[in-house]
Amino acid sequence: MIRIVARSFLVALLIGAASGVAQSGFKEGAAAIDRGDYASAFKEWQPLAEQGHVIAQYNLGQLFRAGRGVAQDNVLAAYWYRRAAERDFALAQFNLGVMYHNGDGVIQDMGEAVYWYLQAAENGHSDAQFHLGILYFNGVNQQPNQVLGAMWLEVAAKNGAGQALETLEAAREQMAADQIETASIWPMNAPKGSSWGARLTGPADPRVVYFG
Repeated sequence: MIRIVARSFLVALLIGAASGVAQSGFKEGAAAIDRGDYASAFKEWQPLAEQGHVIAQYNLGQLFRAGRGVAQDNVLAAYWYRRAAERDFALAQFNLGVMYHNGDGVIQDMGEAVYWYLQAAENGHSDAQFHLGILYFNGVNQQPNQVLGAMWLEVAAKNGAGQALETLEAAREQMAADQIETASIWPMNAPKGSSWGARLTGPADPRVVYFG
């Protein structure tokens, strides 16, 4: 068995281009972040998030997760991640998967963790691909599937996920030669431009602000 601990993730706000009527409010929130005024950023982004602005929803999740500008609250962080994740936003999908994996703000549920990791992995998120590979390899709520696990580990390694290559090598030591070959077929034959072809970092060239 390959052991995994869901890694804590850097909290990163996405400060990218917003569109339409919501643009000014989003930019004002971004300006507040530049000043270190997280409370004002929250006030600007909350109504946008309520209106369905997916990056604002993700950012509220990040603020609640880190306790910046608001009281730290994993339950509300998970709520806002879910709002963005349900709109196919990979960063939120991955973070929600981590929260289910660890039982932070939600009841620990490995089935839900795998579900959200899979959504993010299929959207090209390499850390989700890495987590998913180990969970499939070890077996989660099902029999272990070493071939599927190694496949996702190879995809993650190709996309630069930390520790993915060394983990893949450790996995292969536990596999038969035909299993290794089968696991390599899909990543090698993946069409150019497919979802795992590049590490996903967010929507069109956002400026990413890390804190906490």
